[in-house]
Amino acid sequence: MEEPEIMNIFYDSENKDLTIYLPQTVDSNNNEEVLKEIKEAIAAYFAEEKNGFLYLDAKDTKYMSSAGIRVIIILRKTIENLAIINTEQMLYETLSLTGVCGIVNVLPPIKEFSIENFEIIGGGENSKVYRINDDKICKLFSSKNTLKDVLREKNMSYKAIEFGIPTALSFQVIKSGEQYGLIYEMLDYRTLSEILIDDFEKMDRVCTDYVKFLDEINSVVIPGLVDAKDVYENKVLNRIDGYIEPAYMQKLRSIFDAIPEGNGFVHGDLHFANLFKTDEGMMIIDMDSAKSGDRVWEMAAMYSTFMGFRLISSTDVVHLGSIENYPVIFEKILDIWNRNKGYDKDTLLKNITSLSLARVLCYAISHNVDEEKTELVKKELFQILDK
Repeated sequence: MEEPEIMNIFYDSENKDLTIYLPQTVDSNNNEEVLKEIKEAIAAYFAEEKNGFLYLDAKDTKYMSSAGIRVIIILRKTIENLAIINTEQMLYETLSLTGVCGIVNVLPPIKEFSIENFEIIGGGENSKVYRINDDKICKLFSSKNTLKDVLREKNMSYKAIEFGIPTALSFQVIKSGEQYGLIYEMLDYRTLSEILIDDFEKMDRVCTDYVKFLDEINSVVIPGLVDAKDVYENKVLNRIDGYIEPAYMQKLRSIFDAIPEGNGFVHGDLHFANLFKTDEGMMIIDMDSAKSGDRVWEMAAMYSTFMGFRLISSTDVVHLGSIENYPVIFEKILDIWNRNKGYDKDTLLKNITSLSLARVLCYAISHNVDEEKTELVKKELFQILDK
């Protein structure tokens, strides 16, 4: 009897990702041993990790029987962030026919894709968007983004479509040099930003449509999304604690604690350049910030875009139009959104503004924004908290 293959294991301590290289064959002769080794690796490196990905690298795997496929199914019951990578065509077809591709990320070898000579048509801090042709675009993520960031956005796009939230169709994962990317369908529609830049007199109509769409998507519950409140506490409150006086930190935490729990869909970056006006209604893009929670988190993110970040950058964000219009647009959105909802407007605005400015402060600290601008953000935050 042949000795079982020992699987190579690589743990990326920086990104908290675990890669296990599968053997040439996974069948009834070795499935129990394969599962045992994987579980031992998970226990050693991955047991308490919530943000990392488990990659099963199938570059050497030529055959997987039903017994091998059951190993994948067993793992998926406890590991949501699971991907099988570098699958050759025959194995990919087997996994597709047996339904594994519907519950696990299954990727063929990622193709190298040259973006040379393609026109840049958009982008932000974490990505650039290139027009490939009339039907497709490439969203190329920054070098700091890993494969798991791309897979999360791809998975979120699928989930959104499954639960009735209109978004662009994503196709394959690509790589350009050291950067990962996604191929998306090209949306031949205008964004709300483009509509307003062309004719600002349409602001009332655009803001009304925006709020209606916000309410619609926040009524959708998608299982498995991270909680917006948990994310904010970990990525903002805990990071700025120690940078501001305890009395102000307590006031900020009191506002945070008072935000209702919620399980509705929160896009997390729902500015006008991420919304397209189509013949059937609205369509959103950029799903990498999606979470679940109360709609206040959507408004706080919107305030950051239109108002908060102006404190550390006076440059117009080209795709959002003139910076002079930001306060007017936000005020209109807040008025429409608050109609018939029974909130006290002053309290609502204080909560949204405080949460947003704390986020901007966190950004300024973590990105080493110059001290004068960082202090300006703190000053504005303290003024709001003192009201």
